[in-house]
Amino acid sequence: MKKFILHLSGTFLKDGATSSVINLSETLNTRGIKSTVYILKSREFSDKINFFNEPFLFKIRFYFLSKIENFLLRIIKKNKHFAFFNNIIKTNSLDIIKNLNPDIIHFHWIPRLLDLNKISDIKSKIVITMRDYWFITGGCNYPVNCKKYKLNCGKCPHLKNIGFEKDFSYYNLKKKRENIRKNKNNINLVVPNIEMGNEIKKLKLFNPKKIFYIPNGINKNKFYINKKNISDFKFKSKNKKKIILFGAQNLNQEWKGLKYIIELSKIINNSKFLFMSFGFIENEIKNKIKKNIEYIDLGYISNEDKLRNIYNTADYFVFPSTIETFGKVILESIFCGTPVIAFNSYAAKDIITHKIDGYLVSQQNAKAILKGIEFFYKNKHNKNLIKESKKKIKNFDIDEISKKYIRLYNRI
Repeated sequence: MKKFILHLSGTFLKDGATSSVINLSETLNTRGIKSTVYILKSREFSDKINFFNEPFLFKIRFYFLSKIENFLLRIIKKNKHFAFFNNIIKTNSLDIIKNLNPDIIHFHWIPRLLDLNKISDIKSKIVITMRDYWFITGGCNYPVNCKKYKLNCGKCPHLKNIGFEKDFSYYNLKKKRENIRKNKNNINLVVPNIEMGNEIKKLKLFNPKKIFYIPNGINKNKFYINKKNISDFKFKSKNKKKIILFGAQNLNQEWKGLKYIIELSKIINNSKFLFMSFGFIENEIKNKIKKNIEYIDLGYISNEDKLRNIYNTADYFVFPSTIETFGKVILESIFCGTPVIAFNSYAAKDIITHKIDGYLVSQQNAKAILKGIEFFYKNKHNKNLIKESKKKIKNFDIDEISKKYIRLYNRI
């Protein structure tokens, strides 16, 4: 394969999707495939990737458009943590595409990236990985408790009602639908979980022959079983309680399911268990948990070695998200030999082998989650868990996932 793959993502270096993009690109390069990544620049830098808006005029334009959008969204959003993006922000992505002239453009996250009306101007083959639902909704990253995007958005339940049927969500969705239909034969869509793929096929927007299932992958050399190397967490030796871990980049987002964690803290036996988390979480939420159970908040963790030690230290990982395109933390935990308790939906049910390396919860409530925790507390399946973890490492390692993308690149 002698193709040049250009990966574009409207994310920053610390965003969860960015690590997946970089891992994929690096793996492709090790296989002799020319692959380059562009993302948004923040205070963090990396010599492994490139950044949008290096020309000063583009930087200024992006800055002011971002300020305008953020101001508008602060006014109209009901919940400040709800992820909602219009399509007014643009980078110099089209100039980059024109200058580099890649064979394939692989979009990973489109908000803050380009004007959708310009997709028709792109002559290269296009691959879009659905890192969230934004591309098919009226602006939300995840349609929490709302199915309007399946027909027509308007009067978005997550936006303040200002008396108009046709709000931002209506016009955003209309614009997206028009551009998708116009370019459906040049868009190759990748879905990271089977349930999402079925939902998208029912919309009848995309060419069904151009919808592909490829899960996310992680690096087995960064996440692995190492239960002895947990010296950073001295509380482990002082306290014989089982550690229940939960975490994400931003736990405050509604679909991350913190309400189930709070409820769980009220009903669980606090003499047997303690809670531990990583990621951004509001003090108000932390205080609610601390009232009920011993709780250790580790904050945002960017160091993968430290994160690996955290997974190895924990006895169980709880993943209470109600909707996710994937959930990389599920794999990270299983790769480290720590069972995952998650709702039986989306990628969780594609990854977890029930009652072996995790527990698939059939009902979305804290009591059902507790049942999964108690299963592993009462049943020691370490040998089976490690055996299953090795299978997952083989199937979901980034090297294996890159092969699936290579087959897709060759196919189109």
